[in-house]
Amino acid sequence: MEEGFPLGVTQRGYLQTTWVQGRPEPSFWMTLNLKGRTRRAVVAQRCSQCGYLESYAQTALPARAVVLWPFLAAALLFLLAGLLFAVWGASRVPRASRGRAASELQICRDRYAAARTADDSAAVDRSLVAAGARGNVYERCGALQRSER
Repeated sequence: MEEGFPLGVTQRGYLQTTWVQGRPEPSFWMTLNLKGRTRRAVVAQRCSQCGYLESYAQTALPARAVVLWPFLAAALLFLLAGLLFAVWGASRVPRASRGRAASELQICRDRYAAARTADDSAAVDRSLVAAGARGNVYERCGALQRSER
């Protein structure tokens, strides 16, 4: 008799159990190292009267070649595209926010220039200026003036 172990677990659905030659050896990337080992399909026969099962390893299965390089190349390409997009987006955001901040500050400066008394300038400090790209975020003029310094 030859030493081996049954193998039949999958996450994709149902597969026929296979018998693998040799002792199970752990692998670094996968659960078990199966490279260069003979695999055989396991066939079970059941007695119809008592239910006794016998399993037999049939003829050797053809070796399955797993081609990893297309998956690795696609993952690397996807990663590079994501990094380029992130760098491009990061370079665009500061320019856009600088332009909006300058216009917001100009609105506050105009309001301060129009204020004639201390009460009016306090009211300008509390007044809101649209700071978001869609106008749904507001900042107080006093906070904008302090952030400029």
